[in-house]
Amino acid sequence: DRHYTICKRKELIDKMNLGEIVKEFRIRNALTMDEFARRTGLSKGYISMLEKNKNPRTGKPITPSIETYDTIANAMRISIEELMTLAKGTNVALTSLSTKNLDFHPSLTPKG
Repeated sequence: DRHYTICKRKELIDKMNLGEIVKEFRIRNALTMDEFARRTGLSKGYISMLEKNKNPRTGKPITPSIETYDTIANAMRISIEELMTLAKGTNVALTSLSTKNLDFHPSLTPKG
């Protein structure tokens, strides 16, 4: 199994929004935006907006849904709880979430 890492410096993670976490994850794991979009099933355009934390039409910050957090957590192979903890202080749109089990994700193991 391939192991992934988000960021070597934990103090930086504490101040990151979801888009910054996604971008850091992609860079640390040598994933292009296209590759990450395919892993998540989200569009490359949405990943780009998320990383910039700005809706180009409104200029306002992106407020991802709980389903988006779950989708991204799955792609990063962490639990939604871990991802939401990393992105603490970030806005979340609380919409309905499927009843699938959210606790099956293996923990992240930092590289070397």
